Amino acid sequence: MSHRIVYDILAVRFPGEALRAHVDHYKFVDDSFLLLELGGDNNLYTVVGRSERRARDWDVLALGCDWEVMRQAATFSASCEGGGMRLTGSSRTQAETYIRRHRQAVATAATPNEVGHVGLSCSVTLRINAAPLSRRALDELEALRGIGVSTESPEGVVSVDLSPLHDMAHAAALFAWHHLDERCVYNKMRIHGPCFERIPLSRRLPTTRRNAMPV
Repeated sequence: MSHRIVYDILAVRFPGEALRAHVDHYKFVDDSFLLLELGGDNNLYTVVGRSERRARDWDVLALGCDWEVMRQAATFSASCEGGGMRLTGSSRTQAETYIRRHRQAVATAATPNEVGHVGLSCSVTLRINAAPLSRRALDELEALRGIGVSTESPEGVVSVDLSPLHDMAHAAALFAWHHLDERCVYNKMRIHGPCFERIPLSRRLPTTRRNAMPV
């Protein structure tokens, strides 16, 4: 039976005070996080150099304050119980172990600069149908468009591009208004960076932030 292998876990912390400097929003009483995971199916392969390796990609699992991202990690952990997901090097992973690893990642979360230093970048495209939005939501969309790079289709769908790891204003706009795009978070965000490093990226962060997983 096929299953997902989790190779690495990282969290990125965005201080609430830094976000409030760009967007005055109630969500920024606390720090906000992106929860990232490197994983792939055990039966999918790709060519790396001259060898064939199991395919893997970085994904954004969740975004929000600490309890919001941990709630999503707990939801995904259910896949471990039936053998559908496991941490690399393990023949079986308990849901509690999966949750504990993500809790550790959040507790030792890196800064956007630190994540960029190990080679990760993030691109976001929010696609929003303006027609059914309330007046309040339309005001939020206008504020979002004032920060990101936006285009509008003839059908009235607004696309807004953001780079939250490189621009704190973009990060604030993402956390404040990403709900305007109702798709799952992993469908509107892409993480780009090394996937086949011998040393996991989480181990290449500064010592105080290490979130070690087996190689």
